[in-house]
Amino acid sequence: MNLSEDDYEMLAERTADCSAADIVGLVDDAAMRAAERDAEAIMRDDLLDCC
Repeated sequence: MNLSEDDYEMLAERTADCSAADIVGLVDDAAMRAAERDAEAIMRDDLLDCC
């Protein structure tokens, strides 16, 4: 599932004050959520739930 323009805007707003390391941590958390589902890819909800 691709992220919509609204999803990108929401992510940008939620991470505006984050460092690169913070964003890496968010993506790592999303990857862990995906792994718990035994998914092959990070999905929209994995990423948005971490922010």
